[in-house]
Amino acid sequence: MAAGSQTAAPPGLSSDQARGLALACSSAVFIGSSFIIKKKGLRVAGASGTRAGLRAALSLLCGCAASA
Repeated sequence: MAAGSQTAAPPGLSSDQARGLALACSSAVFIGSSFIIKKKGLRVAGASGTRAGLRAALSLLCGCAASA
């Protein structure tokens, strides 16, 4: 183990490998949750009759939220 290393690695993994594994797992969780949030938002926008792309474009153009 390198001097100054703060993480305790499991047997068979170096601290860099353990850190990389932890980052990969946390990244997968964040990407998955982002996908779920996006899908729920699209369903809500579809139920209200306003297209999500149109709402975003209007929001960018006029600086206000488009009301459905």
